[in-house]
Amino acid sequence: KVIEHPFEKGVAAGVSATVPTEIFGLSGFHTLRAAYSDARGVDLDEIGPIRPLAGASVVTKKGYWFGSYAIQQNLFQSETNPAVGWGLFGLAARSDGNPTPVKWNMLVGLAGNNLLDGRENDRWGVGFFHYGVTEPLLAGLNALGFARRGEGGVEGFYNFAITPWLRLSADLQIIDPWNPSKQRETVSALRLQTKF
Repeated sequence: KVIEHPFEKGVAAGVSATVPTEIFGLSGFHTLRAAYSDARGVDLDEIGPIRPLAGASVVTKKGYWFGSYAIQQNLFQSETNPAVGWGLFGLAARSDGNPTPVKWNMLVGLAGNNLLDGRENDRWGVGFFHYGVTEPLLAGLNALGFARRGEGGVEGFYNFAITPWLRLSADLQIIDPWNPSKQRETVSALRLQTKF
């Protein structure tokens, strides 16, 4: 279908830069990203103790921005293949928090290849993550009787290369949900992947 009204909902633009690094002969990189959109979204400052009546207009806010910094740095790597290794990874991101519901988030952990002989194609990782929900949204929901908070947790996985084209992954997550009335949740999963 031909686009009839281009840019009607807004325009977004982004830029990123990645800088490779080498520390003590170990490879890594740093990435900076920034984005802006002039699209409209629900104005979170307007959420209050009175629920809007059916059919009432929703107050919106135009424009939002986002920025992030990511790092990946090997702590160990194969002497014969520098692309095979494991190390530290991290991501920190921030937005204006209105109309975007998440003001900031972060994740940090260790991940990479298994460096044991014959298992270099296996991948593993363990990390911590947290999402900081914007304060206007939390305050508005609290005024409506819905207590909420940021959400975070830890996750670990192991990806076992049965063959070069067949992989089995096990994943475990422990999550503190954004609803404080709910208990901490544990989620596990197995996944079989084939490559053609």
